[in-house]
Amino acid sequence: MTEESKPLAPTPADEFRSLADKIERNRPEDFGGAFLIIPPEGDPVSGILVGSVDLVTFWSLLKSKMDNAIADADNKNKINRAFR
Repeated sequence: MTEESKPLAPTPADEFRSLADKIERNRPEDFGGAFLIIPPEGDPVSGILVGSVDLVTFWSLLKSKMDNAIADADNKNKINRAFR
């Protein structure tokens, strides 16, 4: 694959548009929440919940995803420090 034919990496704005498209494909009454976090490095963390979701479930899911992202970043930092 040549440099010109490689697909471009999604931009932060592309990530928001993609999530908006997912939200629009569902009925408004089925919307259970959505989130998108784009860190300065690494992969975005996003999700959409469909159906009846209470606030505790929504925030617990988001907290769990953030805890995992923090643990992953911490592990990468430890690995990078070990090889310096």
